[in-house]
Amino acid sequence: MISTSVHIIFVEVLAFGPGNLTNIICILQHPDLTVTCEERVLNAILIYCSQSKELNAWDRVDEKLLNSMPELIFGERLNSLDLFLSFVRFPLLPYEVLKLLERSNLSRHITTFRRLVKEAISFLEVGLTGPDKDLNVRFQHRRSSFRELQFICDGDSNGLLYFAGTSYGEHQWVNPVLSKRVSITASSPVSRYTDPKVLVSRTYQGTSFAGPRVEDGRNTAWWMVDIGPDHQVWIVLLWRV
Repeated sequence: MISTSVHIIFVEVLAFGPGNLTNIICILQHPDLTVTCEERVLNAILIYCSQSKELNAWDRVDEKLLNSMPELIFGERLNSLDLFLSFVRFPLLPYEVLKLLERSNLSRHITTFRRLVKEAISFLEVGLTGPDKDLNVRFQHRRSSFRELQFICDGDSNGLLYFAGTSYGEHQWVNPVLSKRVSITASSPVSRYTDPKVLVSRTYQGTSFAGPRVEDGRNTAWWMVDIGPDHQVWIVLLWRV
């Protein structure tokens, strides 16, 4: 497996200079390239080609095109951008994202980008059947770095907070609040009833509950769990007991 973050790959390749196109193409085509979503591949390509020192999403590059031309943003890597875009599997992007891309400055200024986005939208709206869809790599999902975490009962080792407590599989469990892997806040002030360490401990205690607070004229009660940068939850199911 190459990496769980395609951004990291491009930052590392960047050190080899702009002429190392073969390495980048090999990475984009590699069957073991693992990503959280195809949008990260697009972001990484735009980061590399714009020579950005920050790990920005595509919309930040799009903002720059409001007042500048592609030749200034991408410089000598503009031709490389056209080449790399062909390796982005646009049909796998969410329809809502594709519609944003269709209206973007990237589409308005970059012909290849506009064509690939329109083709992907057409695919999602009309569909494609037959052998072409099965053989074309653009319609095949890459390996995903998402991990399914099925919490079953209090104290088990299956859930998200347990996984965070092991530094995502790196060592034995440590309370993730103490190791600063997660941060937790409640709607009511800190007390023995809203102690984050107790809430995420592997020993169930019935003393954890958040009191109400007034928000927008309504009484609400909640817990907020921040799982930190570079991590995202795809689907969360909650059981009320």
